Amino acid sequence: YITDTSVTALAQHCPGLTTIWLTNCSKITDTSVTALAEHCPGLTKISLSRCSKITDTSVTALAEHCSGLTTISLISCSKITDTSVTALAQGCPGLTWINLRYCSKITDTAEQLLRDKGVRVYDY
Repeated sequence: YITDTSVTALAQHCPGLTTIWLTNCSKITDTSVTALAEHCPGLTKISLSRCSKITDTSVTALAEHCSGLTTISLISCSKITDTSVTALAQGCPGLTWINLRYCSKITDTAEQLLRDKGVRVYDY
């Protein structure tokens, strides 16, 4: 299994990382995603789909530290809210694609904020 320990080590030793797909890594938490954000500011693409322990804390950290983010998949990240989406819309001006499928706490208002910035939002 991929764990916080392995993802944090990757972040610390690969600061030039630009793309990471952590889909179905159900054991990772905000701890390792925040480490990725802090140590890998050049991230442009990330998938956290079906990482059920992820919350607004780490998605907001990505928005704060990875301003070049263009693509993010958050399918079934049921703990994230409009706070994350708003942070991404404000902190990642180059964001072009986001998947919010099965993110039940995200409202139409937050999705529209992204669309107004030209982001393709997938939520079906």
